[in-house]
Amino acid sequence: MTLQKMGEFGFDHINQQDDLYKVMSAQEIKQAFDSRGNELKAIINKLIDSLQSKESGDSGSKNIGVTKIGTLTGDNVQDILESLKDFVDTKAYASDVFSKNDLNSVIVGNSGADKIKATPMSGSPNTVQGILEWLKDQINTAALGQIPDGSITPQKLKFTPVDVTHLNDPMPHKSVDAITGKTYKWGLGVQNGNAFISYEEV
Repeated sequence: MTLQKMGEFGFDHINQQDDLYKVMSAQEIKQAFDSRGNELKAIINKLIDSLQSKESGDSGSKNIGVTKIGTLTGDNVQDILESLKDFVDTKAYASDVFSKNDLNSVIVGNSGADKIKATPMSGSPNTVQGILEWLKDQINTAALGQIPDGSITPQKLKFTPVDVTHLNDPMPHKSVDAITGKTYKWGLGVQNGNAFISYEEV
């Protein structure tokens, strides 16, 4: 039953004559003055009964409106609760939802961390468990002084491609003769244990 608003009181004080005793008996006057309280009592009791109702299709929560909640359907508490239960039931049997026991698992290859995805890092696996094991291997390798091939790049050594070229060039430097204006490239070398400077005009 839809909740109803209360209408006008049956006895309107303001419209009564001042010498009411002339047209009503003492008992009638008492009953008239009590009527408003009794009417309020009746409507409040009716409201309480409506809100406490458990009747299917006419429960108390069916008569309480709500605003839209996400993808849930309904505009009253009862319908929203039923829609929420349907949503929970759907998720409870979904294959992509894990229980507390699933996530607490420590079984090798099927632990809770095995079920949680993560963004890979430099070729690591894509689960929390896999990345943790991968990081442990990286730390163990570094602790043993083992540096995997390709793990240290010129960028990590703060060498630019120019620096690498400099190291491999026997005459990496250039100078200009102050008198002739000619440009020479030159470098240091060692022969039979003796250091020397080699140069040539560019």
